[in-house]
Amino acid sequence: MIKQSSYINPHNPHVHLSLRSSIEYPLTDWLYFFAHGQHLTKPLNNSFEHDPVTHMNPLFIQTELGTGLRARHKNMEADMGSKTQFDTQFQKSKPINMMNSRVRIGF
Repeated sequence: MIKQSSYINPHNPHVHLSLRSSIEYPLTDWLYFFAHGQHLTKPLNNSFEHDPVTHMNPLFIQTELGTGLRARHKNMEADMGSKTQFDTQFQKSKPINMMNSRVRIGF
């Protein structure tokens, strides 16, 4: 279960169910191919209210599919890939394609 809200509706957050899965395939000893998918349901508690801040915003959990390459070396990891977000909550918008990257350093 996920609870999401914004400044527009802080006292009545949306409650969703979400499922995420991912796979990873090693190409070399430091480079990997990965794919992931995530599904977010319609709000369970207030299905008729639309929050424009959280809807299709990549800073909040969304329904998405993505692929990319991941490089690992010691305590550092870097991802580069693409993902597509889908509107499974209100079905008012088209899919959004975007490139994404991430760098993580462990201590």
